[in-house]
Amino acid sequence: MEIEKLFKALSDPTRVRVLLLLSQKKLCVCQLQKILKLPQSKLSKHLSKLRDLNLVVGYQDGKFIKYELSKNYFLENILVLVKESKNLDEQFQVDLSRIDKFDYLIGDVQ
Repeated sequence: MEIEKLFKALSDPTRVRVLLLLSQKKLCVCQLQKILKLPQSKLSKHLSKLRDLNLVVGYQDGKFIKYELSKNYFLENILVLVKESKNLDEQFQVDLSRIDKFDYLIGDVQ
């Protein structure tokens, strides 16, 4: 992967929010959509970009496609640094507080 493309992808706050959420747990589009309060079309474009760069992978889980982070040591380390940052976006804290709230959408009772 070209480093420039990775950093360009990470320059978008929505994509960073998606990656940070997926670093916590596997989520389907409907869950991400509710957590992030984004239209499905916009979220799909972000996920497509992340898939094209092999930063996330989607897999079939029943009738849903769940997404998870790809095994990428470089990305994992960047996300650790972002999470440890004192300037971590307040919005991510809100996202994180909502991460389990929408498990019912896929019948997940964890």
